[in-house]
This record gives sequence, structure tokens and C-alpha cells, in this order.
Amino acid sequence: MVLYEYLCDTHGPFELMCRLGQAPGATPCRHCGTPSRRLFSAPQLRVGQRVAWTEAQDHAQKSRHEPELVSAPPASATARRQAPLNPLLHTLPRP
Repeated sequence: MVLYEYLCDTHGPFELMCRLGQAPGATPCRHCGTPSRRLFSAPQLRVGQRVAWTEAQDHAQKSRHEPELVSAPPASATARRQAPLNPLLHTLPRP
């Protein structure tokens, strides 16, 4: 079952749970019964733990208005590069 979003001109957005791919293009509003059109929005995909997801969202939102100041490059950037596993990659230009 998937949540689909609909928009009523009077009462605003609401959600309806239907089988995947079987949601109608319009459905009556729960409050007034007027036909409401379906909205197309980004899917809510979750990978990993919910805590990590919310922390990443909070960090991105904070850095949007308060970017972090960096005084030195990260430690991984100063480490020696490892040789590629494929010898053909040696012929590629290096940055």
C-alpha cells in the first residue's frame, strides 16, 4: 500500500492509501466531497536507520544558513593515495 497525496481547493492537501499504481486521478475530499486532483511528489525512500536520516536532514538544514568553517583539509585528503586495483586505471590522468 502506498500513500498518495490529493489537493482539495477548499481544505488543502490530504493523503489516501491505495495499492501501488491503482490510485485514481481524482477522489472526493474527506471534508466537503468535492473532486480533488492527485499531486505528484517525490517518493519517501528510506535506507538505513531513521536516526541517521533525520541527523543528515538536520545537518543539511543547519548548513544551509550557517555553513561550517574549515581550517584544514580533512584527514583523508592528506593521506597517501592507494594504487587502483585495476592496472589500466594507472593510465588515467590524475587531478
